[in-house]
Amino acid sequence: FTPFLGVHIMSYWQGKKLVWNGDSISYGSQLKDIRTAFPLLVAERLGMTVANYAIGGATVAKKPDAYECAFADFKEWEAAMAEGRLDQKATYMVKDNFFAPRPWRLYHYEDGQWVPSGTDNVDVARTPLVDRIEEMDTDADVIGIMIGTNDFYYNWTAFGEMADGYYSRDAEHTVANPTTTFYGAMHTMMRKLLARYPGKDIFLVTPIKRVQQDGVGRGTWDYYYPEEKNGLGLTMNDYRRAIQEIAEYYSVPCIDLYAVSGFNPHIDPSLFGDKDEKVVHPNEEGHERMASIITAFMKAYRC
Repeated sequence: FTPFLGVHIMSYWQGKKLVWNGDSISYGSQLKDIRTAFPLLVAERLGMTVANYAIGGATVAKKPDAYECAFADFKEWEAAMAEGRLDQKATYMVKDNFFAPRPWRLYHYEDGQWVPSGTDNVDVARTPLVDRIEEMDTDADVIGIMIGTNDFYYNWTAFGEMADGYYSRDAEHTVANPTTTFYGAMHTMMRKLLARYPGKDIFLVTPIKRVQQDGVGRGTWDYYYPEEKNGLGLTMNDYRRAIQEIAEYYSVPCIDLYAVSGFNPHIDPSLFGDKDEKVVHPNEEGHERMASIITAFMKAYRC
């Protein structure tokens, strides 16, 4: 509370719930304590509660042919089976064990029934954000999304184009928004967010600049600097501009950390905490900086 003429004025954000989603940078990888990750710092400074759904390795887009669709509710999965709504030639992602470290599992049809594919649950980091929206808390007042760095890095999905998700009231002129292109997945994610959180504040955040080997363990060792290209011939800046374009299309605020965060890993890696041969994950000072920028933006956005 801020005293003013003897009256306590409450911040717009005070007491609201922030739900965040993204990748390892939002999660707080390389931090000694993930409670110092920037989404939690933002919530603390604005007097909010927070639920952070970010996971390492997350993309927004779905890898082609990885699975047909995801079921975050096991009862919905059982209903789909019972009603015969599943394609027996397809594979599905199901969140079937909420208490497991990796609660998602792939299912396929075999010998007249749906069975898990393999003995181990799949890595949740490979469950794209376009499908993980359904597991986020529905009582959020504010939603923050920071995604894109792994779509650039893995480049296993096509980039697509803005028209992948253009909307028309005339169904015949509405372009299908595929979840296996970056643009299409961003469109799908935004439509889901707007339907799930009507009237709530939604923020998109662009990735920061970082340096990373080209597919660690995949045979190549060239470094990605901000101006260099991935396997699709695209720069991180291309993904950043696509995120800005999506934000403008849906009229939601976009916080451009790529441009204003002060992270220049190819010049000075001091804001990063990685111990291996990459400069990707901010350290405590880096998270403090991101939190300060986002907090200031939110304060200016709604006093």
